[in-house]
Amino acid sequence: MSVGIKRIIRSFSEREGGFFVFLRAQCSAQLATVLDFAVTLFLFYLCSLGYVYATFAGALSGAVLNCVVNYEWTFKASGLDKRGIIFKYLLVWGGSVLLNTWGTYFFTEWMQHASCLNALFALLGEHCFLVAKVLTAVLVGCGWNYFLQRSFVYRPVRMNFHLKKKQNR
Repeated sequence: MSVGIKRIIRSFSEREGGFFVFLRAQCSAQLATVLDFAVTLFLFYLCSLGYVYATFAGALSGAVLNCVVNYEWTFKASGLDKRGIIFKYLLVWGGSVLLNTWGTYFFTEWMQHASCLNALFALLGEHCFLVAKVLTAVLVGCGWNYFLQRSFVYRPVRMNFHLKKKQNR
């Protein structure tokens, strides 16, 4: 790799600010999405697992990769408490998995029953869930994941989970 390309990559990786964080988050999301789709396609086509279960397993694998990359590189959160990050990430990821799984299901079922999409469904057949998965992934990624990861998960928010015992009067 040439010195100029390495310098550009290093500059991109080290810059702070909203736009550069957003670009790094998109790179991280793309890596996670590639893994998500690879696992989903493998389980659906080669293991004959149902598309809802395959979507869930793909989302799980992508989430683990995304969390690690975001922690180390995207948001540079290595100084923050890992337990707090994991807890907050699991909350956001839980919502993301539900939105992705049920969004894929909803759009797939809708496409199968929408008369205006009969030609598309006839063309794609059982593969129409991939269109639904892509549509859902884009909506959830932009409308849920990035916003909550940036504003909640990788922020130094102190989370106190210990409830004080009531003192006897």
